[in-house]
Amino acid sequence: MNGNVNCSTEDNLFKQFLSIKASAGSGKTYNLASRFIELLGLYLKNKNFSVAIIPPKDLSSIIAITFTNKASLEMKDRVMKFLKGLGGIRKNELEKSDITKEDARKLLIHILKNFEHINVTTIDSFMNTLHKAFAVDLGVYPDYDITFDSEKIFESAVEMLFEDEKNFEDLINFLNTLLILDKDGMDGEKIIIKNLKEYHKIELPENVISYDELEKRIKGDINSAVSELNEYLLKEINDLSDKLNNLIDKYDTMFNGNKIKSYKLLDVDKVKKNYAKYHEFIENNNFNEILKKGGTIPPEEQKLFREILKEILKNFRYYLLLKYTKESEAIFKQIEKLKEKENDVQKRLNIVDGSQITKRITEILKSDSGVPYAFCNLGEQIMHYLIDEFQDTSRDQFEAIRPLLENSKGSGGSIFIVGDKKQSIYGWRGGDYTLFDEVDNDFALESITLKGNYRSGKDIVNFNNICFAKALLNDIPELIKKYDISENLSEEIKKVYSDASQIPVQDFKGYINIHLKKRNDEDTDDFYKNRLIRILETLFKRGANYSDIMILVRNNNDIETVVDWIHSKDQFKNIPFITDGNLKIINNFNIKKILLASSFIIDPEDTFYIKSVEELGLLNCFNDLNIYPSGYSPYEFFLSVIDLLKIENDLYLKRFLEEVAQLTLKGKNIREIIEYFYENQDISISSSDEADAIRIMSIHKSKGLQSEIVILPIFDWELYKTDRMYDYIPLSDVLEDYAGEEKIFTTINSLKDISETAKNIYEKKIKSQLIEGLNLMYVAQTRAVRELYITGMFSKNLSGSYPRPLRSSAILYEMLDNLEKYEDGSGIDYAIEKNEMGIFFVCGELKDFGSKSFEKNEDIKVNKCYSPDSIIFRIRKSFIDEPDIEDLREGMKLGTDIHKLLSVIRKIDDEKNIEAEVERAFKRSQILYDKKMFEMVINTVRDLKDYFIDIDDCWTEKEFVTKSGNIFRVDRIVKKGSFFYIIDYKTGDPKEEDRKQVDIYRRLIPYETTGIIYYIKKGEKLYVSSKSN
Repeated sequence: MNGNVNCSTEDNLFKQFLSIKASAGSGKTYNLASRFIELLGLYLKNKNFSVAIIPPKDLSSIIAITFTNKASLEMKDRVMKFLKGLGGIRKNELEKSDITKEDARKLLIHILKNFEHINVTTIDSFMNTLHKAFAVDLGVYPDYDITFDSEKIFESAVEMLFEDEKNFEDLINFLNTLLILDKDGMDGEKIIIKNLKEYHKIELPENVISYDELEKRIKGDINSAVSELNEYLLKEINDLSDKLNNLIDKYDTMFNGNKIKSYKLLDVDKVKKNYAKYHEFIENNNFNEILKKGGTIPPEEQKLFREILKEILKNFRYYLLLKYTKESEAIFKQIEKLKEKENDVQKRLNIVDGSQITKRITEILKSDSGVPYAFCNLGEQIMHYLIDEFQDTSRDQFEAIRPLLENSKGSGGSIFIVGDKKQSIYGWRGGDYTLFDEVDNDFALESITLKGNYRSGKDIVNFNNICFAKALLNDIPELIKKYDISENLSEEIKKVYSDASQIPVQDFKGYINIHLKKRNDEDTDDFYKNRLIRILETLFKRGANYSDIMILVRNNNDIETVVDWIHSKDQFKNIPFITDGNLKIINNFNIKKILLASSFIIDPEDTFYIKSVEELGLLNCFNDLNIYPSGYSPYEFFLSVIDLLKIENDLYLKRFLEEVAQLTLKGKNIREIIEYFYENQDISISSSDEADAIRIMSIHKSKGLQSEIVILPIFDWELYKTDRMYDYIPLSDVLEDYAGEEKIFTTINSLKDISETAKNIYEKKIKSQLIEGLNLMYVAQTRAVRELYITGMFSKNLSGSYPRPLRSSAILYEMLDNLEKYEDGSGIDYAIEKNEMGIFFVCGELKDFGSKSFEKNEDIKVNKCYSPDSIIFRIRKSFIDEPDIEDLREGMKLGTDIHKLLSVIRKIDDEKNIEAEVERAFKRSQILYDKKMFEMVINTVRDLKDYFIDIDDCWTEKEFVTKSGNIFRVDRIVKKGSFFYIIDYKTGDPKEEDRKQVDIYRRLIPYETTGIIYYIKKGEKLYVSSKSN
């Protein structure tokens, strides 16, 4: 199905519960936005489209949940464009809607008035909203700070571990274990920290048995009180092996010489290698497999053979289990202690690790303590759910919102999920694509697949159809089976890629150029580099712009390599790039100068800073310096430094100052802000679509993006890894006749042959990794609009098989090698050449770029740099030419700016300082000076001076969650003595509900409070207290 799937059917029935499978380029954002428009239409008319559905009672009862901030912004933009189109303000892009022009304009105005109630948010933000509803149950204060700087929490916890004298012996055991496991390094502390970082993601369940307890259980099972159990087990294996050898020798002439060889002279290594084979032999009792033709052995001797072998396997299981549990226990103990320390850090600082929010919510939901009333009421408020990129939702995230979805389904709400299992590439972050089918079944969602591809040329679409809808479903599973990676893997691939075939919508062909070369270690880098340069040379000769080109790599480390390859050619040295690295503001030279100069000003005696500013030629800037840190707010201080260094405004500087402003509002000092930028090096500007530069990024970052030309210069990555994996298996898997619930924390790689649980865990993880590896291929190959270039290298041994683990280049080679089977009806004209050196493939047609016109949407010209207010500003800005909306827009901006100015004014020393404080507020909040606004703020502060001067404490823009699940932000709270005052600023005319709202605010604080409503334009105060109610 193509186009808009969301609108009501011909009989006017609204499709309440929908699941949309949206392959690459199929119009996912379009359908999400049109669904949102449809719900807005229901809200506007307040009319039942079917008996079962309750229309949205207000804007806040609709929520759209996206995966990233960028996706959230794109959806808001698309919704507003649709409404503008329906309202006759711009060209209408929506295929079908029953919203009239007049209704669309009403919606536009209503949305602008109530923009804060438009719930288009990220999954992380929504999880935080839920977390606030659980704050009391989780033992945190509702005004906690969220940090996504898990590294800082980790570092503080590790420091506490090292300082804990009681933990010293366990730390040494942990280090010894790491050395046994061949963990590299010479510095013990660094080895410990590096591996704690790796292991501390492991979950810690209950009922984990210790090594000592395990040893006791095994001794009980074998009825032995030996002191050295490991030595005893090894001796038992050797003694039993001797008995088995004697039995084999006794009937030597009866056995098949080649097949019996693996049963002779058994030791631990040989048993480990053949465990599955021995176990199968015992289970099937098939002696004919190891006997000569016509050979016989008495039944009692066959039974003895099996019993001896069974005892060998039993003792081997115990030996292996003890060995790996001993190693794992040292790891487990340190993980357990580390997590305790991390919890202590968060409680002490009243912060919450953003990456752990979802897990904390699901733990409460699974407990017997009951669901908080606030959470339940939140479910009553939000009734209509739109969830984007559902394949990237983690199981914990889904379990956190499941009760809300169930409530929606049972109470007349609606559910709309969109995603694509083929684009699930965030498994390492918890994304679980299997939820898609599970939710479809559990919630009885109607499933619709979008078949059209609106992005790529016909040949590109048809080529990918052959790769992923034909070869991957028919030939590749047979290849994978040979590698015995995981059971049922072929079936899993078919589940994910059953909807891969698409119908091309564009009428141009597009072009594909692929070269896969047989690997030669001596020229790997040269091959990749030279081919990339040749591709770029050809593109530039044909008139391609830098901005037409996107280069994708598997790993972030390859980005720098690719840049170096391109810059190695003299003609390419000045080519501009956009990468994740050069978007990070800490890598910008001017930002580095600002931070260095600021450090020098606050530590002018530090020899490092003196030498650094001297080498940069900045020392003269500080002659007759008139900047005193103690006399400035941090924001003013950094503005003065920027002025001193004469740094011109650009995106990096704007982003830097936005962050400084936020940190200043949080009360951070200058030194803390400098440290913040060095510790949070991922702070970036957003890339501009209009910048003429080559984009180089990881495949993960490219999801949701497209480019005229896509180059994959290193198409060769492992589809799965066989690294050591740690998890929990039930003790009953290993101890015979044991029915307890205790678990063992151990490495599952080595135990997958002796434990069914370990085998299932191992295969599930490998299966998930391989699917994700294939999905990375799919995402990479579907970003191109007009041209796709792929370069890879593969390895094959003399027998013609690929080395383990399988790599993306091997899969693509097999796809190309089987192309002829599927070319009929594909509509692509191609040329392919195969020889002992590799394979070369080309199809489609090339056109010069000089003659083509790229259409650009001029509807909204905006700076891509983001801030908390810029999302609202971008959307409001698009209405600037509309006379009937202009007054409303200006009024909203005035109200927003006044609230922001008042939020940065905290305490004032004296009434005569009011004017100076307001001037400072304009600087700190980055709001342009406006005389009218200036006077209104001064008058407000003067009228409320008793709540700015001689006060004990104050809080501005504080968020609270009520027992009913509502989240409120209070303008100002003031403490004077034992009394609290709540101040609510109003820029509009008085309304009846104003008093009720402030009364709700008063009840949020468990102390004697008085509410004050201040009407800024009128200069009037209204007091709200228990006496006035």
